[in-house]
Amino acid sequence: LHSRIGHDFAPESVEQASLRCGWPKRAEDYPPGFDVASPPGFCQDTCDCMDGGRPQKPEEVRKAWLEEARRDAAALGAIEMFSAHTGFVARCGQPLQPFCFFKSRKGMFTDQKHAKAAAELAASVE
Repeated sequence: LHSRIGHDFAPESVEQASLRCGWPKRAEDYPPGFDVASPPGFCQDTCDCMDGGRPQKPEEVRKAWLEEARRDAAALGAIEMFSAHTGFVARCGQPLQPFCFFKSRKGMFTDQKHAKAAAELAASVE
């Protein structure tokens, strides 16, 4: 038991190859009604794509078949425009980077009279 780290799982005792041997590598390995995602295709012996404990590689997150310059520019423009509303939202990180997200600014709300009235009405109906 590893009480100092909060559980009894010892990751160093698990070989990656033993985990990978159970991953589907052929169409027959999938349950009925399921098939391989294409792209990227079937797993190889050295594949670690199903390992949820590792960060994704750049080539795994880039989906060239979805890229369209006009759409990409419009999406980035929308993010920039939304970011400009600093009165109620704060952007953390940069677009297209890991951990880019928005959070609301606490205490920076517009007139909440109608929202409070709706909440009171909902509470009285219950």
